[in-house]
Amino acid sequence: MIYLKQYKNYQDYIDFQKKKSSNPKVINALKRKHEKRIKIFTQHFNNIHLPSGSKILCLGARTGEEVDAWNILGYDAIGVDIISHHPKVLVGDFHDLKWNDSSFDAVYSNSLDHSNNAEKFFSEAIRVLKQNGLLIIEIHPKMDGCYEIISIQSVDDIISFAPKSLKYIGVYEPKRLYKVKEFQLIWKKI
Repeated sequence: MIYLKQYKNYQDYIDFQKKKSSNPKVINALKRKHEKRIKIFTQHFNNIHLPSGSKILCLGARTGEEVDAWNILGYDAIGVDIISHHPKVLVGDFHDLKWNDSSFDAVYSNSLDHSNNAEKFFSEAIRVLKQNGLLIIEIHPKMDGCYEIISIQSVDDIISFAPKSLKYIGVYEPKRLYKVKEFQLIWKKI
């Protein structure tokens, strides 16, 4: 993993990320694709099997399609993002989660590349996961846009970076949401 951008301070990073989430053009484009994105996320999550009603936290959920998809599949999902455009996405920071330790059966994110501190991102996700809970990280290798902070070149970048408190379960390549390859990497908290 390569950090693409550096910031003078944490607030500069947050302000930069908020630009995307508060850009009406971006949000309107996402809202127009909302139902299609829910359908695709639902297909992405069909390969993940948790007990019905499991509590799932979605990091960087913004407009909430992934939250809706998990809920459609029978789980109890909520999201967190620095700006919310969905009633089940709470305003917060995935580097400093407000939930107690061991609160969720699974944590999902497709926003690792937007983190300015991957170690903190992983440690917070692991902290709120229950024992044997799943951490699901969806990545898009080599998709370096203007809001990505981390450049992920390959699946191996993330596998080798993950903390030892996680047991790597495997990788799955779901139907593409974007024009680039996507991978879901799954770990279990041990």
